[in-house]
Amino acid sequence: MNCREVRENLELYVLDGLSPDEYQNIKNHMVVCPECRQEEEELRNTVEKFRSSANGLIGESEDFEKLRKHVNSEIDFIKSQRTRHKGIVLKIAALFLVCFGFFIGISLFLEKRDSAKKHCSCKPWQYTGVVPSRGNNNVSPLVRSQIVFALEGNDQNQHIVAIRKRTGDLLWRSDFKVTNYLNADDSRIFAWSRMDDSEMVLLALDQKTGKLLWRYVHKPFSDKLKQSQLLLTEKGVCWTEGNRVILVDARTGQMKWTRQFEARGHLSLPKETGGRIYIASSEALYAINPSDGQTIRKEDSGLKPTFVPPVLICEEDKIFVAQTQMFEGVLRCHDSGTGKLVWTRKTGVILSLQADGQHLFARSNRLLVFNSRTGDPAWETAVSGCSPVVCSGNYVYVTSGRQERSVTVLDPNTGRKRRTIPAESSCSGLVIDGKMGYLTGQNGILYSIKIGRS
Repeated sequence: MNCREVRENLELYVLDGLSPDEYQNIKNHMVVCPECRQEEEELRNTVEKFRSSANGLIGESEDFEKLRKHVNSEIDFIKSQRTRHKGIVLKIAALFLVCFGFFIGISLFLEKRDSAKKHCSCKPWQYTGVVPSRGNNNVSPLVRSQIVFALEGNDQNQHIVAIRKRTGDLLWRSDFKVTNYLNADDSRIFAWSRMDDSEMVLLALDQKTGKLLWRYVHKPFSDKLKQSQLLLTEKGVCWTEGNRVILVDARTGQMKWTRQFEARGHLSLPKETGGRIYIASSEALYAINPSDGQTIRKEDSGLKPTFVPPVLICEEDKIFVAQTQMFEGVLRCHDSGTGKLVWTRKTGVILSLQADGQHLFARSNRLLVFNSRTGDPAWETAVSGCSPVVCSGNYVYVTSGRQERSVTVLDPNTGRKRRTIPAESSCSGLVIDGKMGYLTGQNGILYSIKIGRS
């Protein structure tokens, strides 16, 4: 019996309304599942509070005695029903509210309790026709406030769609064809569009209406270069192109600066922390000033040049860089204050990095986890697919490949599997917003998934 089946029958289990075999199946599941066990304990405490209220708070007069017997008979009637009512607790609450108008606090508690129980259902809405991500970075969907942004269409003809987060309803569809790589601030969404084979256009659209705010026409410095992911800083919209870094004003679309580095090969995607933009080549880590693009600090890596761009992420006090060297990987940690190398480790080829303050998660053909301060290995596990790891709350979420089609929830300290959420395979991975997750499946469907506690 799985968690969904247990939770559908949990009320009848607590009220002794199941057959002996059903009761034993759920009891066996409780032994190995702490989350369902906690659900049972909370529900049992709630029912007992109602029963004790009927026995202790009503009083001892003849009229109150009749009322107490009536309440208890209603509870016994409810538990004898064989229909799978998810609102059994609410029926009991409603009965008490008729008898006791001053128990408003209890009703509010039960309303919140029932709302949380409904989070057991997966995939509350789906939006079809989105473009599956071909890479392994969280570029689509984007979640901002009450809107989910995604790409709709196919590789040759795709548009931005704005979808209402709560219902999955379409709010607007962009008039412009766009390519990959979305990003957004509080009021604008940014995307690349292609004019012809020689020019790219950076678009800024109003989030609420999809109206065009400005466009920046950009001629790539090389015909072989493609558009890049966008970094949003306080100073503007930034991206890397070959061995160049470019920044335009996010409000107007005017070019602010471009900077070329003497780096052989491609630069990493830009990242920002502590008021500085960081980029990496195979040979060095650079900290640059967002105002003018000038180099603040350069730290040589000591590695041979390669044309595979590094993978870079930033934490408040650490910079992590993964570099592919001859079909192997080298993982480096730098102090963000001084740029000095803290530790280095040899790994396999790294697809993506993620950190949670204590651990560094490196997605290779396995999931490798290190102590982020020392670089010591913590644990590793086999994973399928290519999506990035997502850290949220006290858990790590890993989207699987095509065979398993699920999101695995792991303990970041031990790697122990906590639960599995049914989901489609995805290369862009799960985007978590509160207790909701949004995932662009490889089947072209955008899923809204209730992930419960994070």
